[in-house]
Amino acid sequence: MLDENSEATVTFNGVSENGVAYEWDFGDQTNAMSGEMIGGTTQMSHTYTAAGAYDVRLTVFDREDNENTIKRRLIVGEADNPLAVISLKVDGNDVFDLSEPITVNRKSVIQFSAENSLNRDGTGRRLGYQWDFGDTQRSTQKTASHTYSDLSPLDPGYYEVILKVLDKNDLTKTSTMTVHVDVVGELPTLQAFTAVPQ
Repeated sequence: MLDENSEATVTFNGVSENGVAYEWDFGDQTNAMSGEMIGGTTQMSHTYTAAGAYDVRLTVFDREDNENTIKRRLIVGEADNPLAVISLKVDGNDVFDLSEPITVNRKSVIQFSAENSLNRDGTGRRLGYQWDFGDTQRSTQKTASHTYSDLSPLDPGYYEVILKVLDKNDLTKTSTMTVHVDVVGELPTLQAFTAVPQ
């Protein structure tokens, strides 16, 4: 959450088994920070000055300059409003990178959760929830399971899922978060084939 000075300082930690150098991109158009890893670890603090969703990337390099990148979305909220945070699982598996459309099929069970959302007092108390799954289906529960019966629309190519949270003490205080879900067709299955000699 932004403090009274409209700042939020976050400490990031990264661990790599073979990494010797790192580069942090904090997702807010500031300069990336790079350096050498000590004992395969890196720690960096960064201050955000505006509320929003930031895609933070950590890239690590080995001695041969091979690289690997991991990306996580960071949500910075305002003290004057609640903070909507979506977490989700697909068929029981956690999905961490919400910055790109999540690919599922029509058999996939998606569990959406707002349990990490916060009210203006920094707790999850007295929040209302409004889910819009982008396919005319809605929910007002903190967690909701959903399946899609149709493939993604051609335009824009995915379903837009919107979570809106509201402070029950002041319904004018709201916050939203959006993720995209791409529903694709299932690949055909092959049980067996036979070969008959001539």
